[in-house]
Amino acid sequence: MRKQSFLRLIIFLFSAQATFVIYNNPNIYAADVTDVVTVSKDMRAGYEEMRKGNLDRAIDIFNKVISMDAKNSNAYAGLGNTYFQKGESDKAIELFNKVISLDAENPRAYIGLGNIYFQKGESDKAIEFFNKAISLDAENTRAYIGLGYSYSQKGETDKVIELFNKVISMDANSSPAYVGLGNAYFQKGETDKAIESFNKAISLDAKNAHAYTGLGNSYSQKDETGKAIKSFNKAISLDAKNAHAYTGLGNVYFQKGKAGKAIKLFNKAISLDAKNANAYYRLGEIYLSLEKENSALEQCKILDGLDKDLAKKLYEQIKP
Repeated sequence: MRKQSFLRLIIFLFSAQATFVIYNNPNIYAADVTDVVTVSKDMRAGYEEMRKGNLDRAIDIFNKVISMDAKNSNAYAGLGNTYFQKGESDKAIELFNKVISLDAENPRAYIGLGNIYFQKGESDKAIEFFNKAISLDAENTRAYIGLGYSYSQKGETDKVIELFNKVISMDANSSPAYVGLGNAYFQKGETDKAIESFNKAISLDAKNAHAYTGLGNSYSQKDETGKAIKSFNKAISLDAKNAHAYTGLGNVYFQKGKAGKAIKLFNKAISLDAKNANAYYRLGEIYLSLEKENSALEQCKILDGLDKDLAKKLYEQIKP
């Protein structure tokens, strides 16, 4: 019974992880510059700096482009994406609206706004913006990817699978699409198909940390802990700030009965993402298993400000 409960929890936690894949992946935005018909060297340099995580440098470059051409809507879009990466959503919204004021038919603005509202958990609003982008550019795979993750947030996995297959039909080499497909199959409990999709994503992009994270969660669900640990460690080696990989690795060690190791990993995940509700939840469960009720209640209090549903779920275990 405990094993089944653990696996259901893994699926629940991984569903939330889909959010991370789209809005915390600078490569998605870096790809944006490649399909602009004519872009300046500075625009390309700006996206490259953003891809590398040099966000302040990217901002300087995009502002330089704007200083030379105040009506360059793509430069404002690049600036909006960069501020979004910095976590400054209000500033990003302001910039994407500036793009629309300059060019109401620029799909990048609507994709940017869709990403922001997706991050906020406002999936219906995100869907509206991604659909607007698609109406302006029916072949825009990034808009379809955003749409797919938005429906994932709503739990409509069949729709998600349809959308990511649509992306793959337009671009068979889209690693992010296969990650999205893997997420959806995982949520449906079709673990073998999820593994196949994540491996395909890796074959297309061997540095896709999100694919390895998904692979780790999938192997964990199949109780193949050795493969799960290897996958999570690979994800971390590719992206040392991947809080979800640390959370997944913590789940595996907790499953193996190594509470001390799991606590360290969940705390590492929290140090990278202070709003990682899943890590706090798992810490609460560990403390409860160690009969440290006060420590479990502390996690519950923190959770209440992050995810009331998870907080309630943990509290019901502490005070049944």
